[in-house]
Amino acid sequence: MLLYCEISPATVRYNKSLVFQKNWFITDINQKQVKEEQEEKILVKEVTGKTEAFPGQKAEYRVTRYNRDKVSDADRNSVKWAIKTDGNQEELKNKKGEKVTVEIKKEWAGKEIIVMAYLQSPNEKVSVKTAVIKLPLLIGQSDRKPGKEADGIKEARDMHCGDMKKEDIFRIFSDNIIEKYDDDLFTNVDYHFKLFKRMATMLFSQNNIELQCYGISRRFE
Repeated sequence: MLLYCEISPATVRYNKSLVFQKNWFITDINQKQVKEEQEEKILVKEVTGKTEAFPGQKAEYRVTRYNRDKVSDADRNSVKWAIKTDGNQEELKNKKGEKVTVEIKKEWAGKEIIVMAYLQSPNEKVSVKTAVIKLPLLIGQSDRKPGKEADGIKEARDMHCGDMKKEDIFRIFSDNIIEKYDDDLFTNVDYHFKLFKRMATMLFSQNNIELQCYGISRRFE
């Protein structure tokens, strides 16, 4: 086996003057790593925000991590946002940056919204899922229904108006162990209305409310 090797001068000088200088290509050992880093797209990797919210409330969401440690301000300010609910996705136009405030819509009540932050394309893996609470929220309920007797069917007797006789009214008082009024309740009507007006103005009303109490009293008289 024969091996040929050609040797050429890198520098040629004549009378100490440079005649020829060969250009050398110097390879940067870090060049490949830098190139790969430049080609890697910047992605949002983590978002934080409210997991529960009420209709009409303003919820704040924020980007907390990227796929690279060094991210320019231009990229941070270019972060876009989108919301997905009921399978429909909507981009939040004119809202860019690492932080966004979303006003919870009434039509989202009882549903889950998915808030996504992105630079390339939205991804549910990088999002916050917020449950929108539906109001009114029932915390507790008595066995007795409003305006009904204990059986839940008959209308409560104290809800009746204008269709009860004197004997019926007395029966309410006695059934509920309340002091039973005598016939004075019905014979001295003017006196009781006068007493009511005095009580209303002295104890729990003034100005416009006082006038309203007088109006109510006159209506019933």
